[in-house]
Amino acid sequence: MKKEIYLLDKSAESIKYSKPLYLLLPIQLLNTLSIVIAFFHVFLIKRRWAKISDIIFNSPEGYEKMLQKIWFTRMMRRLLSVTLRTPFRSKAIKLVNNKLTLPELGCIIAIPHTPWAKLLAEWCRSNNFALVFAGGPWIKRTGHLNVSNASLSQIRKLVSHLNSKKFVVVIGDNENRSRCCQVTYFGKKCNASLLPVRLATLASVPITVVIPKFDKQQINLVNGPTIDSNTIISNKKEALQKIFSYYENEVYASPSIYYPYILGSLNT
Repeated sequence: MKKEIYLLDKSAESIKYSKPLYLLLPIQLLNTLSIVIAFFHVFLIKRRWAKISDIIFNSPEGYEKMLQKIWFTRMMRRLLSVTLRTPFRSKAIKLVNNKLTLPELGCIIAIPHTPWAKLLAEWCRSNNFALVFAGGPWIKRTGHLNVSNASLSQIRKLVSHLNSKKFVVVIGDNENRSRCCQVTYFGKKCNASLLPVRLATLASVPITVVIPKFDKQQINLVNGPTIDSNTIISNKKEALQKIFSYYENEVYASPSIYYPYILGSLNT
């Protein structure tokens, strides 16, 4: 019998959003600076002194606007990284605006690599929202679990957490890990990590795909597709492909959310 997915509006619970006044002025300044930088970047592109990828060039909002968003995200990411190490950490956390509607029986929240990962991990801990299962030297500082040295006991902890009708956040677009499955991503074959679907299978919970997006001076968490546990158990590859296809479509719609563009070259 197909397991029903009951939904719970997490945004209606005690986690309330309020804009942190302390950060509004820096955000405005960064926005202005990003407009100036993007203007000169566009100038270089038109003179053929710089190149950008076709995804950015053909973005629905226009490549000029997209360059401004990318430069803003690059600078905002650094500002938040510094702020999270200061007494103003609690102010930065208030930038997260939770609009998620999640299965009340618990689920895995699969997010792509995002410039807002550190902030989201801190927000999850401060609001007791979810366990974050990710990698990187910063993850231990947030009190969550590091995927790079996960033990069997930690996996059991995650499964127990999920079976308690709670939530676990994982990175959904990891590639070339120890246990992978081939999917298509941006027209190419890639080896996607099986972690999200394996964990969902162990706990018999669905996966909700989420992409954090910065808009209107806040980082919004909005629902993507939810893949039920029966679909995951019956065909893990198909479930993974749905996750990657959703990420791909969202990047085509707004390339500024694509993590490689924030950290590296804009011509990839």
